[in-house]
Amino acid sequence: MSKRYNTPHRTHIIKTRVTEEEHADFMERLTAYGMSQSEFIRQAITGATVKPIIIVSPVNDELLAAVGRRTVIVTEKASGIKRRGPRGLGVFDVKSAL
Repeated sequence: MSKRYNTPHRTHIIKTRVTEEEHADFMERLTAYGMSQSEFIRQAITGATVKPIIIVSPVNDELLAAVGRRTVIVTEKASGIKRRGPRGLGVFDVKSAL
């Protein structure tokens, strides 16, 4: 008994030759995007923008939160300096805000 797939019946094959550099770029994109060669080409043919799927892990969430907190602190310090002026503020003070 043959396998049955829930995909359109495809009868045409597309082949092309590429340089070593083009092949390396193509394979890197496939790995980064987590796609098969066929899916990548189908998306490119239909005019869809081929984009990688970015998976955010808990480690990345923590890192992004930490960067966000630091950005808020630096922005608050900069706003205060802008209002009060740079009097008496040394480089050490700015670095300690980070």
